[in-house]
Amino acid sequence: MRIFFLLSIIGLVLSAAVHVSTFLGIDPQASFPHVWLLHIGLFVVWLSAIAIQSTLPRSADGKFQPFGFAPKWMQFLTGAAFVYAIINFAVFIFLVRAGSPTIEKGRYIIEDHGKFVRQISEQEYHRYQNYEARGFSGHWMFFYAAAMTALASGIAYRNTSDEGLVPPPENRQARTSLRRHQVFAMILQMLGFFAGPIIFITFIIVTHFKFGCFSVILWFLTPWPGLAVAHYLLGHKFPALCPKCGGRAYWTSAKTGQNYRCADCGWQMGRGANSI
Repeated sequence: MRIFFLLSIIGLVLSAAVHVSTFLGIDPQASFPHVWLLHIGLFVVWLSAIAIQSTLPRSADGKFQPFGFAPKWMQFLTGAAFVYAIINFAVFIFLVRAGSPTIEKGRYIIEDHGKFVRQISEQEYHRYQNYEARGFSGHWMFFYAAAMTALASGIAYRNTSDEGLVPPPENRQARTSLRRHQVFAMILQMLGFFAGPIIFITFIIVTHFKFGCFSVILWFLTPWPGLAVAHYLLGHKFPALCPKCGGRAYWTSAKTGQNYRCADCGWQMGRGANSI
C-alpha cells in the first residue's frame, strides 16, 4: 500500500511541475511527449485509494470520512487543490472557447469538433497547447492530492488497528494473510480494470476497425466487465486467512460496509464491523 502512496506523491509533484511550466512559456506536450501518462497514473493510485477506504470506520454520526486519519496539512492541501481545480477549469474553458489546436497538412490550425476555425502561427499553437496542459494538470494535482491523502488516512488507520488482530493458529490451513491479500486484491482489481481498455485498443490497432463517435462510449465501458470479474474472484474464489479462526475470509464489496468476512466463523473487518 505504501508504494501507491509514494506513487501518488510522485504524481502530484510531476503534475505540479507540468502546471507551473505552462506559465513559464514551456509547452509540456512538446518538451515531454509522455506527459499524458500522468492521466493513466490516476487510475492506478485511485484504485488503491478506493480499496483501502473500504476498511475505514465511519464517524460517530455515520458519515464517511475518507481523509479522517490523514494529517491536517494533507486535508488542507487537498481542499485547496479542489478549489483551485474548479477555478482553473473555468479559466481553461474561457481560454479554449475558440477550439483546439492541431496540425493539418503542415499548417497550424484551430478546429472546433473537427471543423476548421482559423489558421494560427506556431507560437499560438504552442500557447494553446499550454492551455490544454494547464487545464488537465489542474485536475491531476487535485486527484493525486486526494489519492495521497486517502492512502495516508488508510495507512494511519491500519497502523492503529492491526494490533487488535489475533494471530492465526499455526495448525490452521495455510492461506494468504490479510495484509498480503489486500495487496493481491488491489493488483487483481487493477488488472481487471485495465484489461478491457488494453484489449479494446489492441483490437482497433490490429483490425483498423473504426467505431466512430461510439469509440468514446465503448472506451468508458470497457474497464467495468474486467473489474466485475475481479470482484467475483475475490469474493468467491480467493479467500484470505481469517485472523480469528484460520478459515476463509473473503473480500467483500465496500457497499456492504465491510472489507472482509469469514465464511466459517462470521468474523468481519471494515466499516461498521468489529475486527474480532
